[in-house]
Amino acid sequence: GQSGQDQIKAWSDITAAVKAKGGRMFMQIMHVGRIWHPDNRAISEPAVAPSAIAAAGDMFSDKAFGMVAMPPPRALETSEVPGVIDEFVVAAKNALRAGFEGVEIHAANGYLLNQFLATNSNQRTDMYGGSLAGRIRAVVETVEAVSEAIGADRTAMRISPGHMFNDLVDEKPLETHVALLDALRTEDMAYVHVMMANAFADAFNNFGDADTLLPSLRPHIKGNFLAAGQLDLAGAEKLLENGLIDFPVFGRPFIANPDLVTRLKEGKP
Repeated sequence: GQSGQDQIKAWSDITAAVKAKGGRMFMQIMHVGRIWHPDNRAISEPAVAPSAIAAAGDMFSDKAFGMVAMPPPRALETSEVPGVIDEFVVAAKNALRAGFEGVEIHAANGYLLNQFLATNSNQRTDMYGGSLAGRIRAVVETVEAVSEAIGADRTAMRISPGHMFNDLVDEKPLETHVALLDALRTEDMAYVHVMMANAFADAFNNFGDADTLLPSLRPHIKGNFLAAGQLDLAGAEKLLENGLIDFPVFGRPFIANPDLVTRLKEGKP
């Protein structure tokens, strides 16, 4: 969360400690959209999403202390979408106040902005759906609004073309994401972070040959290109040598190994 002074203060202590060690931090900001259950909400209103279509699957309930099916969300009215975009802007401004270097807008992994992109979760007929241009509009407007508020060089974006986590299925994921990238000034952005289609497991891959994903996207990302998804040191070095990415991302290995950088440098498992 990054919506109030208490959160800004709490994060300020963390970013200060990181900076004292010579580190830098970007905050990933997101909206879950239809990935919800009323048991896990502090308010009674239903969650909102592009369309009133429930995500197939279960999530953990704090009240039931077990897995429960996710119910349908409420479809956002056209007039409400700008307000949701403004929430991203507020979060981005607060992130900088808390000492972060910038923000990574989460448009991946089946959450709200990704739901606008995909054909199975966005069945709107207004300006934020229908055509390909309509489906990418909310993400483009969010990136542009955040960039205007805090600077494009402090604004990044995460995408996951062809990754079906959280029941997110797009009929043509490459076409969708190429259109999205071409609509943005990626050369001005801090970076674009791509999650591989076969990350987590091959069963989540709706892209096709996952090895063709990065070469297909590289011409459309004019600035810094980050990639994540089951990378090890050898795989990351190969991607760098081939010019497919600028920076590799290690997620789960870092969580399990706080000394991961030292391990990689010293060739330890």
